[in-house]
Amino acid sequence: ADYLLQSVLYGVQELGEHEGNLASLLSFGVHVYENLRRRFIEIQTTLMNSVGCNQQSLRKLNEALTQNLPKAKHDKLKKEAFKSAIEKIIGKNIGQRHKKEVVIKNLPPLIYFKPKKDSSLLDFQLNSDMGLCNLFSPDNKDC
Repeated sequence: ADYLLQSVLYGVQELGEHEGNLASLLSFGVHVYENLRRRFIEIQTTLMNSVGCNQQSLRKLNEALTQNLPKAKHDKLKKEAFKSAIEKIIGKNIGQRHKKEVVIKNLPPLIYFKPKKDSSLLDFQLNSDMGLCNLFSPDNKDC
């Protein structure tokens, strides 16, 4: 009984990232737990130890299993209670399993320095007569 429940829980952990797999495994897990909990009392401790669920969620699951409701509502209530009891181990996408959580602290704002316009040398070269015209003029007889 313990091995069967642990196998279902392992399947939920490994394959539970897909909705189709998760729905099938949840309904199978509910049936396994519901049918075996009366005969094997240690199955409750197996569920608590392997999943890490608390006593309150296990009590809600047992209450959901014993309620008298119409079949459709009762099945949905059982699945939801079982899912909430084992939600810690429901499989995640392989990229999300070992993802490190990013924590951004209050960072100081970046200081943006505007570059100074140092165009005085360029303005001087463009606007002033440096004597180049005189140097290359045909009237220059110094050369």
